[in-house]
Amino acid sequence: MKKQISQRLFDILLAVILLIVLLPILLIALIISLWETKSFPIYSQLRGLTLDGKKFKIYKIRTVEKYPLGHETTDRKFLLSPGLAEKVPFLCRFLRLTGFDELPQLINVLKGEMSVIGPRPLDLFDLTYLKENYPELNNQREKLKCKGGILGLWQLFGNRELGAEDLVRWDIHYDNNHGFAQDIKILFSTLFYFLSVNKSKQDSIVKKN
Repeated sequence: MKKQISQRLFDILLAVILLIVLLPILLIALIISLWETKSFPIYSQLRGLTLDGKKFKIYKIRTVEKYPLGHETTDRKFLLSPGLAEKVPFLCRFLRLTGFDELPQLINVLKGEMSVIGPRPLDLFDLTYLKENYPELNNQREKLKCKGGILGLWQLFGNRELGAEDLVRWDIHYDNNHGFAQDIKILFSTLFYFLSVNKSKQDSIVKKN
């Protein structure tokens, strides 16, 4: 119980600090989105850690000219949306590359739906795909005890091309070692990565949904 309270206080404090520090960037990102997509710059998407568990709407900055309802089409793959990169305007690519399009999820943190750091919540397509095609991995993910997060081990070190096995491996590793010390390491590792992002990782981030 004390650990949960400490985690919640840590999330609230960190989310507030990040919102204050990153507010100018958030405002610029919203302007870029509005200018390039010609649509309301913030949208919500239903996500969760498992298909049968608690789901909630995460908030993101819109980065495509017209949000592709074809997310559920047959050409989509687990964690990958072929052809999506071509729909992203020039400046919005920077928002996806840096992860600034995820900043509105700090509101989800303040609402108690997410943690700043934790396993990545998946949308309904990926949750369904995971359950139908990887039932054992899905069962392992159902046992996770922590909330989904904006940042995390898979978000930092994972490889979309490696699919479900890679995702669940990092999720389980985080859940088994979950604690304040690990969260601080992930936070600073993410900052270091952001300052030294390499070209190969840039290409993979642009593909994110």
